[in-house]
Amino acid sequence: MDLGGARQLTEQILAGTAEDLVNKGGLAEMMLGWELVKYNNPRSQHELYYWENTAEGTRSEMDYIITRDLKVLPIECKAGVSGKMKSLYEFMRQKHLTDATRCSLENFAELEYIDKKDNDAVRHVQICPLFAISNLYSSTSAKQLKTDDGAL
Repeated sequence: MDLGGARQLTEQILAGTAEDLVNKGGLAEMMLGWELVKYNNPRSQHELYYWENTAEGTRSEMDYIITRDLKVLPIECKAGVSGKMKSLYEFMRQKHLTDATRCSLENFAELEYIDKKDNDAVRHVQICPLFAISNLYSSTSAKQLKTDDGAL
């Protein structure tokens, strides 16, 4: 896909409505994967992983799993500004992880979740807008982008 096509696809995901784009979720996931590869170190192997819970009677998956700072980082992709994170929390619980990222149309934020199903383990989820995926590979975090009054 050339850059013009990528720009049009990004505009559809970011600005289009659900009626405009039936497969908006799948396209958002594809764009996220493309951006993850694009901003990764060009000298390293571009390996994107996913997870699917194969236990009988369950249906959960993790869209992307990457390594950052020598740690496993699960990434959940949402095409809108809402959506549950049941699969993300299940993966974090099973793999004993405390940090994850959610990429969506939401603004920068950070959520803290106390997992009652795992001895009150504290889980942190960084919210990264789909238009700012490059921030996952930079040293700038949402906390550093805040102003003195706490606004972004």
